[in-house]
Amino acid sequence: MDSTQLEQIHRTLGWVPGASDEGSVGDLNEFPMTVVESARRLPRVLRHAFVAHYASADNREFVAGFIEDVVDQRQDVARWRRGRALVPDLSARELVGLELDDILRLLDPRPGEAMYRIKPYRDHWADHELLTGAPAVVRPHLTYRYLPSPGTRDLLLAFAELEPVADIKIATRRWTTAVLAAVAIRRGVSGIADPEDLLHACFPGVAPFSNHARVAARALLRERALLPDSQDEVPGFRGPDDWFRDDGET
Repeated sequence: MDSTQLEQIHRTLGWVPGASDEGSVGDLNEFPMTVVESARRLPRVLRHAFVAHYASADNREFVAGFIEDVVDQRQDVARWRRGRALVPDLSARELVGLELDDILRLLDPRPGEAMYRIKPYRDHWADHELLTGAPAVVRPHLTYRYLPSPGTRDLLLAFAELEPVADIKIATRRWTTAVLAAVAIRRGVSGIADPEDLLHACFPGVAPFSNHARVAARALLRERALLPDSQDEVPGFRGPDDWFRDDGET
């Protein structure tokens, strides 16, 4: 901090941070609440310099977000940006080219781990939200330093609306079916009755399609043929689980 900033801080707080405090906080989730409360008393133009003084050098890139969420919005320090839901980060075209195991491998599921999906809402799906119903795993230990690996998106647990699923494979196929249904509507090819023709019409130039995509296409056509129209449910999340199993799966 420069001398002008120190003078302004002293004028407001009656004291200034000591030289020994510089870089003393190595984990922003352990930032002293007394310092946070002091930062809230400062004008906004001084808050960054004040908080950054305490943050270690490797934390400087996170200071702005910390100030916005914790100092300004009063989020809990200890829980700030802790915990993630990990979901596949794939385009629709990528999704229909990958096999089921390749998609799930992106999430690195652990044996015996509880599985989830992003709760599917019809209005989100209608607004082309690709993650509607997407499979998810929960990693509560991840902190603000976490960066997702390629093909994976991380959502803060505090803002991710999740629901448990019994079978992550079925959940993933339902999600793929929902994505396919949205693409079919956008391309105006919803009347096609053959699974392979439907995939080619939705994704021209993609070849070959995965068997996972073919199962999803068959499930979508069964839903259209056997279930009444619904303006409330998300396509792909309506029919029985058997529709979403490959031949020979149980």
